[in-house]
Amino acid sequence: MRKLRKKTLNFIEQRKKEILNCNHLFLLLDNGEEICERNSSDCYIEENIVECVHCGLTNKFKKLEFVLSNDLPNEFEVNYVLGIPYDKMTIETEMFNKIFSKSYTRGDKSFNNNDLNLISKEKLYICNPKLLYDLALIINPDANNEEIFEIMKKINSLESYSEKIRLNTVEQSSNLLERYYKYKEKVKKL
Repeated sequence: MRKLRKKTLNFIEQRKKEILNCNHLFLLLDNGEEICERNSSDCYIEENIVECVHCGLTNKFKKLEFVLSNDLPNEFEVNYVLGIPYDKMTIETEMFNKIFSKSYTRGDKSFNNNDLNLISKEKLYICNPKLLYDLALIINPDANNEEIFEIMKKINSLESYSEKIRLNTVEQSSNLLERYYKYKEKVKKL
């Protein structure tokens, strides 16, 4: 819901520039489903749920936005929830749709997931992919994508529930990094 709060035009322009200038590297959060109705012409493939580890471009809000858009007023009205103005779509969803518009085929029934530059084909649902990616680079700056992904998985397993929600910056993550280094020391001793 916080992502749907109205933003200033300056913020929107800066965010769109950041997304457009990014060399996207996506973390697979969940696989898109292949859905078939009555016959093969009714089948469609949803896009994978992903988030860029560099800029945070994501499509993870699309299903929620679809549900909420049925209850929100038309685009010329401002929707208020508890006195706070909301948009019908996040900047991330708007930009994802724009950047990957050619990946939708068959009248938007299918999405070519091969167009997504993934760090790994293995899915890993985490709250803050950018933070874990940055921490993995601190741990091993010379790592390839596969090694970075493995480090991210381990950091995620060491994170407490409250850290997953609360941590946003590398500076806030010093205790988590310490636990990772202690874990690595134990592994070396074995």
